[in-house]
Amino acid sequence: QQLDLVEFALKQQQYSLALEKLNQLNQNVNSYQLAPALQSSLHQAIEKDRQMVMQLINTHAEQQNKMKTVLDALDREIGKEIENQYQHAEPKTEKSFWRRWVNIESVQQPNAALMSRSIILKEAQLRLLLAQQLLQKGQYIAFQQELALVIQILKQLPDAKTQSFIQRLNSLKKIPANTVPGLNTRALLG
Repeated sequence: QQLDLVEFALKQQQYSLALEKLNQLNQNVNSYQLAPALQSSLHQAIEKDRQMVMQLINTHAEQQNKMKTVLDALDREIGKEIENQYQHAEPKTEKSFWRRWVNIESVQQPNAALMSRSIILKEAQLRLLLAQQLLQKGQYIAFQQELALVIQILKQLPDAKTQSFIQRLNSLKKIPANTVPGLNTRALLG
């Protein structure tokens, strides 16, 4: 029963509870009427499980920090894009005096996505915030779905900056969720 509780805690990403239950189980092994060799094997298996949980905690924290760093950077950059929407400097090329002042291009119809660029970016920024909250809660599937929504929102905009945001979000989507390996103690007990 305690192993079931440990496995449930691991699936719920309640790592401290899993460690606590493993420690309790390790202490209680001596009170069970088992052969000394089996008790020794159980202690070793429980210790391996504790080390596995500690490794899982470290891997999870490292992954969370990397994702949070990328999400924070994207949030800041999108915020800057919203503030500096119309302040794009064109690359400096040698043009005549009049070409630097006047640039005439034919447009059949203004691009609606570009007209509402700041609204689209703000929606993406809010969705990123929601995705970050889902990641912190450990809801990895919902986090992935929210990232997909942000990508869909950003695909409305054709500019290069937005495409770089989409590439970074796609790289976040490729990071697999941490899987919980099976307990060694469970394998020993059958």
